[in-house]
Amino acid sequence: MKFLVIFIVSLNFTSLFAASLEEAPLEWLVAQSLMQKTDEDGHVVQDKLVKEIFEVTSYDALNDELKISPNKRSQDLKRKLQLFLKNSEQRNAVDPLFTKWKNEGSSPINVRTKKVTLKSNGFYFFNHIHTNISQDNDSLKFLKISPSKTIDLVKGFVSLRDTKAVASLTDHDTDRGFDQVSHLSDDAVQIKRGIEWGGKTHMCLIDIKKDWELLSKGREFKHEESIIKSRSSEGFRIANHPSKKDDFPHTKWLDVDGVEVWNTIMEDAAFRKIPLKKSNNRAALKQWALSLKAGKRHTAVAGSDFHFTIPCLRDRSLHYPANYFPSGSRDDVKTLLKEGKNSIITMPTAPQLNIKASFSEDNNWLGMGDNLKGKGELNVLLSADFSHSKTRMRSACYNVISSFTKLFTFWKKRRWEVRFYNINNELIAKETINPKKFGGEKSFVSGFKIQIPAGQKDLIRAELWTINKKTSSVDLLGMTNPIYLN
Repeated sequence: MKFLVIFIVSLNFTSLFAASLEEAPLEWLVAQSLMQKTDEDGHVVQDKLVKEIFEVTSYDALNDELKISPNKRSQDLKRKLQLFLKNSEQRNAVDPLFTKWKNEGSSPINVRTKKVTLKSNGFYFFNHIHTNISQDNDSLKFLKISPSKTIDLVKGFVSLRDTKAVASLTDHDTDRGFDQVSHLSDDAVQIKRGIEWGGKTHMCLIDIKKDWELLSKGREFKHEESIIKSRSSEGFRIANHPSKKDDFPHTKWLDVDGVEVWNTIMEDAAFRKIPLKKSNNRAALKQWALSLKAGKRHTAVAGSDFHFTIPCLRDRSLHYPANYFPSGSRDDVKTLLKEGKNSIITMPTAPQLNIKASFSEDNNWLGMGDNLKGKGELNVLLSADFSHSKTRMRSACYNVISSFTKLFTFWKKRRWEVRFYNINNELIAKETINPKKFGGEKSFVSGFKIQIPAGQKDLIRAELWTINKKTSSVDLLGMTNPIYLN
């Protein structure tokens, strides 16, 4: 009841005032502080403040709820977290991408968007998920989840959204998680054998063969040697978070199948009052775009990199960012991944994206990962399906954080922008979209036309961003893999 009251009050408050740190519920302050203390490897930097959080509060892992007693200790903790976040905020600069786009000018090509009703029949692919088998943050074991519980949560997610999924558990240096849950694979969720392989260079290997001889030897290799040695796994090979401290640029990717261009909610701005100084995700996305320009066809994938629960954000950080296949058989997920048939979704309110294109002279519509040959007028359509987004996350604690975040970031000042790019990573078209007009049954299709000379080698891909004027920041909602031209 406490969470419901806070949630309702927060919604009513939206039309009256902007929120401040002093008005933040303790749940929000705890989540923000723990996100701020999460390092590049997905580990919580444990100090006196983190210790005090779990001494003063009680975390209900079953329901993902933070239980707080209204006493002097909780009030003291609240003041300490407010001070920590206030001090952290002073060390962060304005988002440079926001500034760049603000001065960018109008779209070179006219884009038209219309409201439609959509209902995709595709499936999700959940990648880069750790369980309590991965040995890290041992003192926070109570925040980690077993393989069987993880699969149960994935099944709950798809059941609420009336959809299906493929999931791969990718613990460090072992595939024991798959052996513990393979019997849980069913019509709703298929489970693939996977691993996060390597030390200095990390790779997610999906649907690998059983008893792979190099399974435990990943830390012996790095960069190009990791790519070469991983071939014998027979899995779909992903270069994980390539722009973190190990510095793995596209020139070293060789024949890797996929690249993790968006990794973990903890780096994204959606629930962050304090954006990170450096976005590894944007750097990875840029490296992937450079690889496309160089003629490579690495599939862009997302990975949640879920290690443990940030209280009240478990379901979101476990399932997002996610991969979505608008069509195809889950039995062929490895093939679909290699062909680049997936788009990426970064958060529950983001739509499922699908892009298709056709030359006017033949009206042959093809989609992500396809090769489209022709010349002349090219018609491009991006569909954004919101039908799944009306389903809320289950945790009432999550809803408290979500509601207060809208207050804190002046959600009325937010807009979306759909952006289309070519093989040189040049913006070829864009359009501003009002987020108030869409969600639930209200989806949209954005389209434009462009001239393609005979024999011109190119591609078309799309990104959807949320732009917040109050925080002077931008954050990715979703993106597609390319359609390749000629």
